[in-house]
Amino acid sequence: PEALLESKWAADEIERLMVYLRSNRGRKDWRVCATLVVTKSSSQCKAKYYNLRTHGSYRGAFIEGRSLIQ
Repeated sequence: PEALLESKWAADEIERLMVYLRSNRGRKDWRVCATLVVTKSSSQCKAKYYNLRTHGSYRGAFIEGRSLIQ
């Protein structure tokens, strides 16, 4: 989680992305996601999602039921 805070994404932006992902576990609509995150584009949301998946943070947040932001 500390590595996520060092990125260009603020903690509240990551939390809004996670809210979208939790509510939409099927096919992702990145344009809708971007409207919820507000400060990031659809391509930035998609890239962050794949980055979280690559580092295992996304899966761990759902399995453990915890927020990425501690």
